Amino acid sequence: PFDRERRGMSIGEGAAFFVLEDAEHCRARGGRVHARLAGYGMSTDAHHVTAPHPEGEGMIHAMRQALDDAGLAASAVGYVNAHGTGTVQNDRAEALALRAVFGEGGVLVSSTKSLVGHTMAAAGSVEAMATVLALQHGLLPPTANLEQTDPEVAFDCLPGTARPAEIEVGLSNSFGFGGQNVSLVFTRADAGA
Repeated sequence: PFDRERRGMSIGEGAAFFVLEDAEHCRARGGRVHARLAGYGMSTDAHHVTAPHPEGEGMIHAMRQALDDAGLAASAVGYVNAHGTGTVQNDRAEALALRAVFGEGGVLVSSTKSLVGHTMAAAGSVEAMATVLALQHGLLPPTANLEQTDPEVAFDCLPGTARPAEIEVGLSNSFGFGGQNVSLVFTRADAGA
């Protein structure tokens, strides 16, 4: 993803699931809080059955709605796990959407699809889990195989290797066929709540 010479996506296989519960309830039963789901946003742009809106309108709406739901400014987000399929249409639309929400170069971005492939129906949960783990361990996953960043991508897309970073807030994007757009805002377990 985000490479000038990208050639599409690889299919992957994986699964992840979350237990969503009140932090006090979790602690009372002896569980461990891994992160806080601080906000979510959903939209449907229905531009095309397989292509995103070329200017990322639905993506922008989902990210802004998630930030509003979390009560956070875009500047609070330190990391975005992009939908990042590696297709020209998706990468360009998401880059425009990220720029509209975060400003040019305003946030660290990577695509874990570059590491595990596109896990289709599991992609949203797998990538959300990667975002939670990045917050928890202070280590941001890289965008693998990123050698020449597309000039339309105005972000540090973490090429090469994982990067240590103490991030308080992360956002995970999932943008599917038919214009289904979801953004989730996670905060570290020790950040409030």
